[in-house]
Amino acid sequence: MMAMACGLLLACDSPDEEVGSAPPAVEPVAVQAPPPEVEVPTRCTALGSDLRPTSVVSSSTVAVGHLKDEAVALIADRDEGALVAVSLDPLRERARIALAGRPEQVLIAPDGRIVTSIADRHEVVVHELGAAGFAERCRRAVPTEPAGMAMTSHGLLVASRWDARLSLLAGPELELGASVALPRDPYAVAVSDDELMVLVTHVVGGKVSKIPFPDGQFGAVETVLAQREEVKRAASFKEAWGEFVPFDDGPPTPQRRSSGGSVVHTTFVAQQAFAITRVEDGRFVVPASFADPTPSPMGGTGYGGAASQLGTPPHVGVNLQLDDTGHFDRIKDMHRFSGQRFFKHRCLLPRGVAFDAETKSLWVACRGSGLVLGFNRDARQGKTGIRLPWYVLEVPEGPVGVAIEGRRLVVWSEGEASVSVHPIPDRLLRPAQPQELHVAASHLALERAHPLDAQVALGRRLFHLTARRTANDGRACASCHPSGRDDGITWITEDGPRQTPILAGRLDDATKPYGWNGRNEALDGHLQRTLKRLRGTGLSREERDAVFAYIKQLPVPHRATAGELVQRGRAIYEDPAVGCATCHGLDEATTDGRAHDLGMVATGDRIDAFNTPSLRFVARSAPYFHDGRYPTLDALLADRKSNMGHAGDLPDADRAALEAFLRTL
Repeated sequence: MMAMACGLLLACDSPDEEVGSAPPAVEPVAVQAPPPEVEVPTRCTALGSDLRPTSVVSSSTVAVGHLKDEAVALIADRDEGALVAVSLDPLRERARIALAGRPEQVLIAPDGRIVTSIADRHEVVVHELGAAGFAERCRRAVPTEPAGMAMTSHGLLVASRWDARLSLLAGPELELGASVALPRDPYAVAVSDDELMVLVTHVVGGKVSKIPFPDGQFGAVETVLAQREEVKRAASFKEAWGEFVPFDDGPPTPQRRSSGGSVVHTTFVAQQAFAITRVEDGRFVVPASFADPTPSPMGGTGYGGAASQLGTPPHVGVNLQLDDTGHFDRIKDMHRFSGQRFFKHRCLLPRGVAFDAETKSLWVACRGSGLVLGFNRDARQGKTGIRLPWYVLEVPEGPVGVAIEGRRLVVWSEGEASVSVHPIPDRLLRPAQPQELHVAASHLALERAHPLDAQVALGRRLFHLTARRTANDGRACASCHPSGRDDGITWITEDGPRQTPILAGRLDDATKPYGWNGRNEALDGHLQRTLKRLRGTGLSREERDAVFAYIKQLPVPHRATAGELVQRGRAIYEDPAVGCATCHGLDEATTDGRAHDLGMVATGDRIDAFNTPSLRFVARSAPYFHDGRYPTLDALLADRKSNMGHAGDLPDADRAALEAFLRTL
């Protein structure tokens, strides 16, 4: 069973009709692109832009500011590989510049510089915006796959998702300085008002990292697990919700429910933390989705099973609040859904969040539902503990970012390449149930110089779809495979505990068969079995092919490294006495495509032999083994009781070299 929350987010079907006025005709906009022979400037210092941010916050896919008296939104357009400036009065495209790679996030610095993270180029690029358009100032290399950013008086903080590091680009010239290692998949970054603490969210693992930052120096990283206790009464299927509790550091492992009478306890793990915002009292809000990998009290399993047949959407919206020292504080349910009448207002796959200080309202962009939900942050919960969204905005498909400009919301919907502007009511009333906010919204469809392939576009929409096509409880493919990767969770399935595999970069004939049991030679057949197990209504063959097309083109920003330690590790890997290459040959697939009985079954396993997985990108797919028993590569290699080769007998130095080599695959 899975509970999806969004510190402000949920996803459903896209609306059939668009709310508000029809999109205006798109006027052609000249795309700026420096000719190849032009040397890129190397100085990052601002030259005097009139652009100013509406507020200094963390980066997002959309940032708003004022260019003198003109309200402007900046869009990190990943599909086009461009940075786009949109004038809000009237709504029109003002300027765009082609980038060298795929922009992930954008922010406006206090001095007017525009900083964009380029995920697949492993760099950030700085521009200024003037009457003539964009002017590039500099580029700075950073660790692999930069994502979220935050500007401080000491320089720019950048979280690199693939390399799992937080880096400081120091001073006005943004020179790469210190960096600190983080748990896997860091993404959004925020800084306390006094700049003494940095908070970093993580896409998987249910973690928030806290890093002291006195005088611009990184302190020791403290990681708090974002998990939540639930008390469920199985007899009536009514739910009582416990407080959000921080746990000791460690991997998110299934917490088996202990039943006493009709009361069942379980633990939810926060996932999908792609965004963070700072609110007026110095606290932070993180949109997150809660995953419950444990068996259902009604029978069945966390991944599929009888619970999915009930049709009860077990989705929870949560306001994860942290104070300015990074401690969990007043963390309550934002809303939850235990009945069908609220199904259409769920928020899954949280991707963006913004706070309006005047109305004390939080607004969350819901990737899969085509919704933006509005909450009052200070409203008390009712007797049932249910806090529902006050307002529901229907927006174009695939909203991934939201920002506040004056008394209006600016929403970037990547699925339809649309910018929409929605007035915020002067006074937010408290309705008895969620109200659809029908306002005279404006919409602008951005020009597509490089339209996304139609099959890939369909596959992306289906991959994020939460309308019971893939699972009866509303899960999407992206619920367990954010960005086509893995959620780091070991699910309790009908066949036993199974760790989620990474998809991106692994769906080809070389890596078959598919699934841990090794019985699925055909990718299409494997997906059909998965949909049947999750009790979704299913996808047509054309739709399944579209999903495959989307996954296969997803970027995997791997940068292999070499060196003496890596070469030594390769020699150890290929040593027959160690045994790694016996099943994981160093061909393209790094798998023999066979199932092996290693005598290492887990409690609940119904089979003895498991498929040899590909080792592509193995360093970024913890935990390891079919049941996720090893939280790290070192733990796997150091296990002397393991029957997978003999790495556990190696000296520490050799094992470190072997791990260094594995990280290059």
